[in-house]
Amino acid sequence: MIPRLAPALLTLLMTASALGAQTAPATAPAPSPHRWIVSAGVDAVSEDDGGFRPGGTVHAGYERRLGASRVGLRVAGDYWRQSERQSGLFGQAGYRITDRVVGVSALASVAFRQGGRLRPYLLGGVGVHHLTQRLTGVGTGQNGLGEPVPAHVREVEARFSPSVTAGTGVDASLGRRAAVFLEVRGVLLPNGGRSSLEGGTHPVRGLLLPLTVGLRL
Repeated sequence: MIPRLAPALLTLLMTASALGAQTAPATAPAPSPHRWIVSAGVDAVSEDDGGFRPGGTVHAGYERRLGASRVGLRVAGDYWRQSERQSGLFGQAGYRITDRVVGVSALASVAFRQGGRLRPYLLGGVGVHHLTQRLTGVGTGQNGLGEPVPAHVREVEARFSPSVTAGTGVDASLGRRAAVFLEVRGVLLPNGGRSSLEGGTHPVRGLLLPLTVGLRL
């Protein structure tokens, strides 16, 4: 259900960014030049379909604003996970395919404004991520007569990939030291794509679109 709300949340994010950019400066204090961030959310392109579980993501790291400018730098880690259950034969539970992405990125951000309660911004950068696809559960094998029988399955495929990130967000000040924010990032993973598991019918994700809500502290 949550992923189906993604278009509405994206519209809300863009509307808040536009209002933040156009609103006259408020009396809110300027944010601290260095802060820790932590956020969590879902993949905005996921859909709940039967045994399919939407992708979940966590993003956390350290930010620092460059002097009195509106430019900031962020070093952050990412964790993304998504799983899908496939039905099996002979009334068995079947098996599950789990995709996991773990990585780190160096990002630069540009705020539309420095003061005010709402501060929209753009961000982008590069990084490196480790992609893992795991197949576990009960699949099918063959007995001595060549007949199909249930068989326990555990297979893993893993690879590294460079990453390119671009996104936008808006934060709302809770004072000089803290803020809440809503952010959407597109993460391109060039080494995603065809997988050797399950006959290559379930590709490794090559594009993530995490939509997250978090805190700056």
